[in-house]
Amino acid sequence: MKPRLLACLFVSCGIAAFAHAQNATAVNAVAPSGTTTPQSAPASTPANAVASTESFDTLAEGDPAPPFAPGAWVKGPIVQQLEKGKIYVIEFWATWCGPCKISIPLLSDLQKKYPDVTFIGQDIWEPDPAKVVPYVLQMGHQMNYRVVMDDVSETSEGRMATTWMHAAGLNTIPTAFLVDKNGLIAWIGRPFELETQLQLLLSGALDTQQIAADRIAMSEGEAKTNALIKNGQWAAAIQFTRDFDQAHPGLINVPATLGGTFLYAEVHDPAAAQKISPAIYDALKDDADILNDVSWQLAVNPQIAVHDFPLALKFAARAVELTTGQDASALDTVAHIYFAQGDTANAVLYETQAMDKAPTPDTKQQISETLKQFQLAAQAPRQNPVK
Repeated sequence: MKPRLLACLFVSCGIAAFAHAQNATAVNAVAPSGTTTPQSAPASTPANAVASTESFDTLAEGDPAPPFAPGAWVKGPIVQQLEKGKIYVIEFWATWCGPCKISIPLLSDLQKKYPDVTFIGQDIWEPDPAKVVPYVLQMGHQMNYRVVMDDVSETSEGRMATTWMHAAGLNTIPTAFLVDKNGLIAWIGRPFELETQLQLLLSGALDTQQIAADRIAMSEGEAKTNALIKNGQWAAAIQFTRDFDQAHPGLINVPATLGGTFLYAEVHDPAAAQKISPAIYDALKDDADILNDVSWQLAVNPQIAVHDFPLALKFAARAVELTTGQDASALDTVAHIYFAQGDTANAVLYETQAMDKAPTPDTKQQISETLKQFQLAAQAPRQNPVK
């Protein structure tokens, strides 16, 4: 089924966050293959490697890239250092990160599409490093670009996590760093937004200064929103998001941002979530994808103590309406919500429709298996209530 991105991307770090206006779709593809045995990167450095003595206290677009100093190499030809004259994408990920698994085939597709760009999957924040190699092996050709682990010999956070992610003030993954031919950070963001920035860089049209300014505005906006949320000022946070969009047109995706804020409220302040739900629905009512994502999280997210199935159904039904009953993911969401409420008849009805609208054979197979479970549950005799 379609990836459920919203909660992972916008509340994964434990606080609400702005969602960038751009979106991208992950596509499976094949890129150059490599080994899957951990190796230590050579200590030698080519003469034209990027070397910087920058302190990296506030790493941002336009700054020299920090030294590339990973740990054990897992897959693909070894990169000794970042060399001038080459473009690099370093994407930070982990085996436990749900959105990272979604971004992996996207990066493979981009590596194939842009063979002159070096893509590196930099694993970080791994509680059990022994899981990395089996994970990469399991992903197979879906993860066909270089993969490397972090060096945790000197710090538990890891050298790359410290000098890149921490230096940029970032604590959520997946995060991609785009490094230009001069060894400068050209862009920092989610890999789902990467290709547009890469194309601009290759065409010479990437405005690094504007990107840096936008990122500062986003950071300040998130800080303001988070402060309002921590103080329980949910209505004010919603209004601030709208005001921010007016001041910075096109910089954030308002429905996605408010959807993330709402899910955060559902987890941490259910009473407030109930109060702001009408305003959230009004903000999301014309965006089928976000409605679908929010409804799915409302129904299944284990962090939500009490699932509001009627509200989830309202969001999901609107997504079905907007897509005129042609989107398998929205239909599947409705089916799951009905099933969670014990309405197996409607669960079977909507899952059957979802299977008919499945866009790929793999998706159809997944829905078919779910449909069988719903049908078995519908046929099972109901037990009499215990008296």
